[in-house]
Formats: sequence, structure tokens, C-alpha cells
Amino acid sequence: MTDEHSTVTIWKRPGARLGKYLEHRGRFEAALSVYRRLFSSPTAPDEAFALGNCLYRLKRYHEALPLLRRAAIESGNTGQRFNRYLNAVDYAGSYLDEIDLLNDSSPLKSGVSKRYARHLERIGDTEGALAAYLASCPSDDIEVLDKIDELTPASTPVWQRIERHDATADFHRRDPAWLRKRGELLFEAHRFSEAGEAYSQLLSVDDSVAWDSYNAGFCLELAGASDHQKHYDLACERDTMLDAETYGIGVFHERALRYNRAGHAYRVEAGKNRSPSRRAELLYRAALTFQGAFELDEAMSDILRAIALRPQRPEFHA
Repeated sequence: MTDEHSTVTIWKRPGARLGKYLEHRGRFEAALSVYRRLFSSPTAPDEAFALGNCLYRLKRYHEALPLLRRAAIESGNTGQRFNRYLNAVDYAGSYLDEIDLLNDSSPLKSGVSKRYARHLERIGDTEGALAAYLASCPSDDIEVLDKIDELTPASTPVWQRIERHDATADFHRRDPAWLRKRGELLFEAHRFSEAGEAYSQLLSVDDSVAWDSYNAGFCLELAGASDHQKHYDLACERDTMLDAETYGIGVFHERALRYNRAGHAYRVEAGKNRSPSRRAELLYRAALTFQGAFELDEAMSDILRAIALRPQRPEFHA
């Protein structure tokens, strides 16, 4: 080390301490003046951050950005310098300029894309936000993957919605809401066996919701699985709204507007019930749901059977 370099280093240290002291005292203009006299150009990353941070605190964001960008590149995509740089991008609003300036390999580009996506989301541009989140290359960023899943519109092909939802599987395998949505998507895609499996996994985590049990049973029934009935039984057991304990699984089919299936379920329940009054009520329900399904012959058959059991019920004759 030369005598000249030693002198400069000794001079810089107290100067830097003075700048930091002035910053702590809120005298940012004075600190900036000290740093500018102290640091050579081009500045080293530490010096760039000191200057850029002062400009940031003075709300001179456009001037701060080049300096904070240099400091952030040195620190990668973590830490105070990276967050200060992203905050400056937010305040300056120069997202697209920064994205253009950064190389595709830059660790900062993903962070700026995420901030741009959040900005678009805040102003209501969900389509643009989704595109920005996708551009941020979120291979293992659960926050971004969840946003992509959330913002993907229902008009997107179901296979693509399933793909984006499944991208978050490693993080949400035990999350009831995630499993429920997976079951819904797979059902929409007519992948009934997989949908039933998703609902079954959900029930292994939380079996308190009657509709989850019903959906599991319905999907497995459509898939031809023999164990669908146990899920229907659990749905009736968990029900607190539809009086499934009295009328059976048909109430779920009816509420889901599956009238033909509800009619057949009511018939089966009527066949198992020994009470004439209850059988008549079940057959009447069967008739109404067959009517809703435009199965008029089936409806007439059941209403006549209900009348035969309880001819005094005036609503059966309506």
C-alpha cells in the first residue's frame, strides 16, 4: 500500500462516518454533499449505495435509481440494498425502463417484474398483472405461483388452469382450500377419478364440510368407484342445513340442480323407509325433482304412489 493510498483510506473513513452521522440526524442534503466530495466516480458498490440511499431519502428517486441498481446488482436479489432499489423503482414508476435495462440473467429482473405485476394489480389491470407475474420466471416463488393461479381467468382452458394450480402443489398439499379447488378443476375437466381423489385427500385433512364429502362421493360415483357410498354417508352425517338425515343424499343432488339423480336417490330412500308417511314424502320429492328434470312419466309414477300412501295430503293432488 502506497503512502498516498493510505492517506486517502484514512481520510475516507472519518468522512464516511460523518456522512452516516448526518444521515442519522436527518440531514440528508449535508450527508449527500459529504459523500459526493468523498467518493470518486465511478463509485464502488458501497459508495453507490451510500449516495443512492441519500438521494432516495430526499425523494429524488430517478437520480437514486442508477446508484441503487449498481449496489443491488452486487448484493444479488436479497437484503436491504435489493429492497431499497425495488422501492425506488416503485416510487419512480419506471418499471418498464428498468426491465429493459436489466439483462435476462440479472437476478434483479424477476424482482422488478413482480413489483410491476403488483402495481398493475393495484390499478385493476389483472390481465397485465398476470402477464407480468408469468414473465418473472417464478419456478419456486410460491407467492408468485399463487398469484398466477389466482389471476388466471375462468375463460382460460381448464387444462391450463389445472397446470397453473398444480404448480403450487409442493407448498399446498395439506391445504383444504387448495385441494378443494383442485377437485373443482378436475371435475370441470371430467377427470372424475382424480377429482374424487383430490376430495378424498381434502377429507383426510378436514372432513367437517358436508359438501366436500358429497363432492367426493359424486366424483367417485361418476368414475365408477365402489367406495363412493361412504362419502355420501359422511355427507349426510355432517349436514346441518338440508335435513339429509331424514331425506338422504337426494337433498344434495337437488340443491346441486341434479334433478334426475335426486329423483332416483329419493326413490331409493323411500324403498328403505318403513313409515308410510315418510315414504309418501320421499316419493313426492322424487316426483318434483323428476318434473324439474322434465321426466314427466317418472314424476307421474311417483306422485301416484305418494297419493296411494297418503291420499289426504292436498299438496300431492296439486
